[in-house]
Amino acid sequence: MGNVLKTTSAARTIAVFVALLYQTAQAQHFSVTGSVVDSTGAALSQATVVVLARSDTALVRFGISRGNGTFMLRRLIPGEYILQVSHIGYQKFLHDFDVQNADVDVGHLELSIRTQTLEEFVVTSDRLPFIVRGDTIEYNALAFIVRPQDMVEDLLRRLPGIEVDQYGTVIAHGEAVQNMLVEGKEFFGNDPTIATRNLPADAVEKVQVYDKPSDQAELTGIPDGRDEKTINLGLTEEAKRGTFGQTTGGLGVAHADAGRYFGQVSAFRFAPKTQLAVIGSAENVNQPGFSGRQLSSFKGIGNAFSFGRRQEGLSESLGTGVNVSQDLGDKTAVNASYFLTDLNRLRERTVRRDQLLGSTISAFSDESDHSNENNFMHVVVLNAESKLGEGHDVVLRGTWSKAISTIAHIGQETMTDATKIVLNEARLSLDDDRNNARGSVHVTWRKRVSDSGRSLIAKGSIDMRDDSETRQQYVESKLYRLGDLQTREEQRQEQYLLHDAFSQIQRIELLQPLRSGRNLKVYVQRSASKAQRDKAYFDLVGNQSVRNTNLSETFHQHHEYWRSGTAFHIRNEAGSKWASTEIKLQHSRRRGKLPTLDETIRSRYTHFLPSVLAQWQLRNAGGILDMWYRTITSEPALRQLQPFVDNSNPLRVYVGNPELDPEYQHDLIVGYLLLQPYSEVSLGADIRTSYTQNSIISVRTIDADLRQRVSAANAGAVWMHYGGLTFRMPIRSLGIKWGAGIDGAMETETEIINSEENKSEAMRGRVNFKITYRHSDTIEVIARAARTYNRVRYSLNRSLNQSYTNSTLDVDAFCHFANSWSLESSLQHRILDRDVFGSGHKVFLLNLSLSRLLWGGRGYVDIALNDALNQNQVVRFINAATYLQEERIVSLGRHVMIKLTYKPRVM
Repeated sequence: MGNVLKTTSAARTIAVFVALLYQTAQAQHFSVTGSVVDSTGAALSQATVVVLARSDTALVRFGISRGNGTFMLRRLIPGEYILQVSHIGYQKFLHDFDVQNADVDVGHLELSIRTQTLEEFVVTSDRLPFIVRGDTIEYNALAFIVRPQDMVEDLLRRLPGIEVDQYGTVIAHGEAVQNMLVEGKEFFGNDPTIATRNLPADAVEKVQVYDKPSDQAELTGIPDGRDEKTINLGLTEEAKRGTFGQTTGGLGVAHADAGRYFGQVSAFRFAPKTQLAVIGSAENVNQPGFSGRQLSSFKGIGNAFSFGRRQEGLSESLGTGVNVSQDLGDKTAVNASYFLTDLNRLRERTVRRDQLLGSTISAFSDESDHSNENNFMHVVVLNAESKLGEGHDVVLRGTWSKAISTIAHIGQETMTDATKIVLNEARLSLDDDRNNARGSVHVTWRKRVSDSGRSLIAKGSIDMRDDSETRQQYVESKLYRLGDLQTREEQRQEQYLLHDAFSQIQRIELLQPLRSGRNLKVYVQRSASKAQRDKAYFDLVGNQSVRNTNLSETFHQHHEYWRSGTAFHIRNEAGSKWASTEIKLQHSRRRGKLPTLDETIRSRYTHFLPSVLAQWQLRNAGGILDMWYRTITSEPALRQLQPFVDNSNPLRVYVGNPELDPEYQHDLIVGYLLLQPYSEVSLGADIRTSYTQNSIISVRTIDADLRQRVSAANAGAVWMHYGGLTFRMPIRSLGIKWGAGIDGAMETETEIINSEENKSEAMRGRVNFKITYRHSDTIEVIARAARTYNRVRYSLNRSLNQSYTNSTLDVDAFCHFANSWSLESSLQHRILDRDVFGSGHKVFLLNLSLSRLLWGGRGYVDIALNDALNQNQVVRFINAATYLQEERIVSLGRHVMIKLTYKPRVM
């Protein structure tokens, strides 16, 4: 009955969503047409044409004039409007018009030459200030209302056509922003959140949004369809004249009477040839100044910090970062960054796993562990570019990191059968010390050798790593049979692990433009790597240390890859259609040697890898259709190949398989995007299908005491399907913007258990809804709701089949009153399936904050109550091929913080 109700609820949600789309599509719409000319009657192309609602000057539609000066803006509902036309070098033109029951032709609109030359763009308080400069859309940030405490992230949320989600991801005109520049230069790498969450909004004068051409397109001057969505932040003249920034300090208490603190400081100086940024933080409230996501944005950096978007457990951190950009003359520029991070994390975790062990056997595993992890890391990043001449340059990128970490881990696992009788137990105590050093250098040389665009590109890179690890491990295992104690095993070990690696890549490309928008690329690439892995295990027997020869080993490996390929690109004259095809031939040789066993592993693979990328701008439909087909090969991981035994968990021992072959995967992605960015109406749909041949699957052998021996093997084909649909639009009469989406996925997996094949099929669906209400600058409410549907089916043991539904509701509210006071609240309500998650199926998070501006807006004080109901925790549920797993991690709970922020004047 429960599943029927869930299915009915899902059907109703989808029906409502479809009905909204249908009503929108059936609404009566009209067009406004006209042409833009100068005082002589000559046509003006690339003029910005905007339709504003006359009631509140909200932007409704946007477009540019064609080569003959004509324009057409579609899908206007009946109402009163203002037509705004602007062009560089001409006076702005305003014209009122009404839409009733027919299309409107406003005729010829004559623009007068601007006599003032001081500014290209005039800011007015009752018009939305933006302009199109070729392929760049430029917002005048000074015309948007921002508060003194706002950061760039808050400013971007107010710009039409730009969205920022709760994780900091920036979406501009339907595409994720990949580069965030400040005054045209890199800012702490390619993670946009470092700029958006640290730069104050009132230091920005303009926001430029454009598609940055690929390196190949910049060199040859021929578009190739591989553009990257980029935002450049132009600063105010005041910010460019001196040093600015801010500092924040805060103290608080938690529900367990533990003191809480938060401190952050930032300073910036942006001179014409020199830029300097310094960011520092110290805290114990799960808000590190630099997360793993940010550090990983620098290629070559290790994964010493493996945090995702949400911090888990309890963390305490100290970090600082420095970014310097320097122009060395007119042709050379250098950008360097340095990070120092000291991070401590406590984590308490419980895991409940329903394990499939055979056609009639299943078991329940309960795990709990406690870990204390300390990480200390240095990171240096250097980027340099030198222009040697017209169409001739050299780019250097280098990184170096040094990480020292210690981990103290205590864990316990108990396995029971279906009747709750204990079958086995394991206790683990581990002290782990790690020392990792990594470095990389990448050099690219590019030269255009003919006026037609023929170009040569040479690339070379070197990557090095030196890792060492020392473990003190104690494992106690108890095996039961029929509920009685049978055997007890104890293991004390010292483990020493060393891993040294060196890799290099050389690549040369020839780009040859052909006639009529066609170009050809031919390349050859060689990559090679050498690595050595030493494992020395010593059993502690009494006061003696005895080398364990069964587990100790030295493994040498050598990989070499040769890749050669040809790529062909074609584009029509209007730029509305293009396609790129690539045919790649890849040959790899691999050799591994175990000196202790006098054993050598050899393998050779040759793969044919075609791909096609195409785009079609559908002018009549007003959208863009994308298609991407590719083939990729995935070779087995080192852990899967190397013939060593991993007994870190004696109840689940892993053994490598050097006979594994690579997977071969076909991907097909088709997407459609209908976007009217300034009217904030968009419709997107995409379908993805993946087919994997020679898939690598898990093979498990389980003995009578339920101890597992896990390995890997090749199997047959695996399919994965995904589809999604999103729609967004404003309802101006109510002052709101809303959006909805629906997506689903189906995945299949195979595993061998005691020589029997188990096939699992997982289906997941999600419906989400978002609504935003903003009233002037006083009230803003953002609400997000989502409902997910999950179903998993097993062929070997159907008793583990599961269906469940989870829901989330997030509401963020902001109220600004009396010119200097602000009240903010955020609510997150998670409703997990009761049948799966039991009594703890509801999690309710509530944060409240009251702040007041001080010193004429130069500072503000903030009093915050976080997790008012003390329910914060991380909850995950995983449907895997042979198990269902629920994981819970204790996180920072209720605490009160008082913060004081001060922004000194520009110095």
